[in-house]
Amino acid sequence: MRDLFIGGKRPEDIIKKRLEELASQARPPLPPNAPLPPARSPPILPPPSPPVGAGFYVQDLPDRYVLGNVPYKGELWSFGWGKELLDNGKPHKQDDWPALTTREFKLASGPMYFASLLALYDNRNSADPGQKGLVEKVKTMFKDDFDPAKSWKMTSTRIRYESEDSAQNLVNPYAVIHEHRYPTANTVYGKFVGANGYLAPGVEDTTEALVGTRDIPKLNEMAQWLTDKKTYLWRVSNRNPTEVAERVLVLGCSSVYYYFIISAYGSIYYDGPARGVVARRAQKSP
Repeated sequence: MRDLFIGGKRPEDIIKKRLEELASQARPPLPPNAPLPPARSPPILPPPSPPVGAGFYVQDLPDRYVLGNVPYKGELWSFGWGKELLDNGKPHKQDDWPALTTREFKLASGPMYFASLLALYDNRNSADPGQKGLVEKVKTMFKDDFDPAKSWKMTSTRIRYESEDSAQNLVNPYAVIHEHRYPTANTVYGKFVGANGYLAPGVEDTTEALVGTRDIPKLNEMAQWLTDKKTYLWRVSNRNPTEVAERVLVLGCSSVYYYFIISAYGSIYYDGPARGVVARRAQKSP
């Protein structure tokens, strides 16, 4: 087949030349007062994930604050604290909360609470202005939870005090069940009956069982930073000779006395509001 020519030129050459002429021409000016064409918005990208193996960080997500690389159980964990209270702030008994939290957010245990609060305290003076601001935002959320005018917050930590008669025959007569009634429930045994009072050295076994740390000075410093109050430990001080007692761990500030309360004496019939958490082990560095 012969090539087709127009005026001695191939059609593709004519088209190419015309396109080049059009591209080189200046665009006609817009009429006076004509609106400018809308600028193209850059695509909305999710926030970058912090690098694996990085230090402590806070992420502000739409429904939660994520505290990353928090020391917990000898490992690094991530705790996503919900920005809204569970079940819209409605109070429930500890036994009822697990059935109401079958999706992502769960009732937090005492050690989960204090691992998060101590990590915030340790990073309150972050050199990164953005991170320092986020630490303050999360601090404000928890401080509002513990407002003396508000109900004490429920945890998933359950305390079982054996009767005095039984306790005399057991090496570790008392049990603390964290994540009570969840599949991940775990139990710590020990001796932690004693006098109530401001937190002071000598109750390390009790604080380790209830909230996961033996560092009494730092607990006091953190609570003062968070609530502007001293810390008070409330527990069973005298056991009944024959009856077993069960209590729940609740946290809050007294509206009468000037202290932040770690209460291992909460009634199992107490209806309390709760803030949910999503707890995950941090990814290990490759």
